[in-house]
Amino acid sequence: MHVSEKLKQKLAQGERLFGTHVSLCEATPVEIMGSCGFDYLWIDMEHTPITKKDVQDLLIAARACKPEPAAFIRVAWNDPVLVKPLLDMGPAGIIFPMINTADDLKKAVASCRYPPEGIRGFSPRAVVRYGLDDVQEYIREASRRVWVICQIETIQAYRNLDSLLSCEGVDAFIVGPADFSGQFGKLAKLTDPEVDAAINEIVRKVQAAGKPVGISVGAYDYDSMKHWLSKGFNMISCGGDAAFLLKGSLQALDNLKRALS
Repeated sequence: MHVSEKLKQKLAQGERLFGTHVSLCEATPVEIMGSCGFDYLWIDMEHTPITKKDVQDLLIAARACKPEPAAFIRVAWNDPVLVKPLLDMGPAGIIFPMINTADDLKKAVASCRYPPEGIRGFSPRAVVRYGLDDVQEYIREASRRVWVICQIETIQAYRNLDSLLSCEGVDAFIVGPADFSGQFGKLAKLTDPEVDAAINEIVRKVQAAGKPVGISVGAYDYDSMKHWLSKGFNMISCGGDAAFLLKGSLQALDNLKRALS
């Protein structure tokens, strides 16, 4: 069973999915984090210097992990030109930022589907092990295998949520709370009552539509994790390579200074 299908099976069984963010260009952190047991890795091309070449290396590292985590790539923008070469590398899915309307989301879905359902160009490479796998089988399974993940991070998307939920071919919705809070003029105030109420409504509506809903946050402390899990999110994306490296470095230095004193 493909790794992306394993995630759907876990969700169908009522389990939560746990992921973390990849912002560094090097493959070794992916190998380390992926081997720790995260369900998925969020490779971020929106806010980082990660290139297509880097993505190729990061995906190779993810596939080397035991068990293998799913690798989702957040593209910089909802542009089929950006999506096309990434899909040929074989990620589990694509995360689309700043989706505002049903037309935006339909374009995102189309960019991940071969004709006649979509507009994805045909030239699978690493995703079929460069021809070692049956290409016709991949064509048959691609629409089911590739996740399309819609981020909800604007007031416009919030107001259009019902129409977004009516779009076919979307596998999950993920709240981007930092940008979402900024839309209310309360940037990074994730627990502000107005922001909190809107997030609760998103969770309720997405789950009522039969779709998994997630949250993407930088914090990974116990209290933060309890807070977001208590809201019923099906997917929690937290922390990341740079954050883990920073905290470990600061902790080691602090230990040394305290030991010296």
